[in-house]
Amino acid sequence: MREINKKPFSVGLYIEGLRQLRIVGILGTILLFCSSAITVVGNALSTQRQMELYQDSSIVLANLSALEVAPLLLLLFSVFAPVMTLWLFHFMNKRNSSDFLFAIPQTRMALYCSYTSSIVTWLAILALSGLIGVLIPAAIFSTYINIPYHALFLLTLSCFLYSLQVMAAILVAMSITGTMFSNIILSGLILFAPRLLIFMLTGIWKNIPFIYASSDHFSLL
Repeated sequence: MREINKKPFSVGLYIEGLRQLRIVGILGTILLFCSSAITVVGNALSTQRQMELYQDSSIVLANLSALEVAPLLLLLFSVFAPVMTLWLFHFMNKRNSSDFLFAIPQTRMALYCSYTSSIVTWLAILALSGLIGVLIPAAIFSTYINIPYHALFLLTLSCFLYSLQVMAAILVAMSITGTMFSNIILSGLILFAPRLLIFMLTGIWKNIPFIYASSDHFSLL
């Protein structure tokens, strides 16, 4: 009879999760860093050429938004979070893989916490790579470009939090359904159905004619 390790977290499973996601994580890190850096450098060089052409040192890109310098951060919750979650927990849709993994000496809680932590780690690395890809060239070309750093930090944090929400919705869907197609459909319902319902109720509430009672209505009471 196998011994069960009742710890809620396993370092071995955490490292294994990082290893399984390394290809997606490394490619995503390179993509986000390079895209952000190229965008900032391109805008800075364009401003530099304008200064040299018009001999005007006051030309500066003061209105460059955070989304313009790091647009691919949106891939964090729209692509990378779903792909990593579906990839790492794909065994839940396969009976043979599921039986094998649930037969390991760690509990299901340890498996869930460890694998989820590995996804969160890679998502944090991806978010930081996109942020650093902006900060480094922006510091080098600070004369030619103006970055709204506060908005950039908020964008990075928002994309990271959205990616955690997407990951949680997919995990809930995978615990209920048993195929990838149903995983995607149910997770989409979990994410968008409440917002759609709120939008519909808000629209109905705004269109309801409000009737205000006057004191004359209660004169006979």
